[in-house]
Amino acid sequence: ALSIKKLILTPGREGQFWQRMAEWFHLLAEDATAPASKGWVKVFNRSLKFEGDILMDDYIPDLYKLAKAQSAEGKAALKKSLDEFGTTDGNGKFWLRDLHTVYEDMYHHLSASSFNRLRVRNGNAYLSEFTGDRGWYVTPDKFLNAEDAKSSLQLFGILDGRYRCKFKTAQAKDNLKAARGRSNSKEYFEFTCKDYPENGTAGGGAQLLLDHREVLLDEVYDTVLQRNLTILEIQNLGGL
Repeated sequence: ALSIKKLILTPGREGQFWQRMAEWFHLLAEDATAPASKGWVKVFNRSLKFEGDILMDDYIPDLYKLAKAQSAEGKAALKKSLDEFGTTDGNGKFWLRDLHTVYEDMYHHLSASSFNRLRVRNGNAYLSEFTGDRGWYVTPDKFLNAEDAKSSLQLFGILDGRYRCKFKTAQAKDNLKAARGRSNSKEYFEFTCKDYPENGTAGGGAQLLLDHREVLLDEVYDTVLQRNLTILEIQNLGGL
C-alpha cells in the first residue's frame, strides 16, 4: 500500500489513515466486516492523489457520496463492492455493484459530434458497447442544462454535453466501475470530477465508467430545445 505508506510518512498527515478508518467503521457500523474492511484499505490506498511525495487530494469521501453510503441501500451496495475488491490484489478495476438499488437512472452526455456512439435498431436507441479499455463516462447526476453538465463533469473543449441520454441503471449493474484520475490515465480513483478545473470550475459531478455493455436508452433529451429527440433526429445527428 504505497500511497498509505506515503501518507503515514507525511508530516502532519500521520493520523489521517486512522481518522479515515474510524469514519469508515462509524459509517458502515456492523457492515464494516473484515472482508469489506480489507477491500476498503485497498480502495483507500488508491483514493490518495499524490504528486511525488505531496498529497494533493483524498477522494475517499467522494466514494461515500457516489455510493450514497448514508442510506441502507448504499451501504449494502458499497459493502458488496468492497467485499469483492478485497479478494483482488487491489491494482485492478474497482466494480461498483448493485448501484441499481441506489440510482434508478444513469446519464451519459453527448455533443453533436459524438452521436456515432449511438445505435438505432427497431425504433429504439442504444448507447453502444465501448470497444476500448476504458468505458463510457456516465453519471447518476441529472443536469437540466448543458452549462451545468459541462462544468460539473469537466467536459473537454467542444464536448458541450447538450444531449442527455438516460438509461436504467439495472441494465448495467455488473458493468459499472470507478473512473481513474486524469481521463483514466492515473492509478488513483476519481469518484467525482475534480482533475480538470480548467474545463469546469464547478466540478463535483459523480462519475463512473460503463464498461463493455450496450444499454437501451429511455430518452435522448436536448437540453437546449428542452424535449426528447425522435429516432429520426437521432439518426440525422449521426446515430448509426
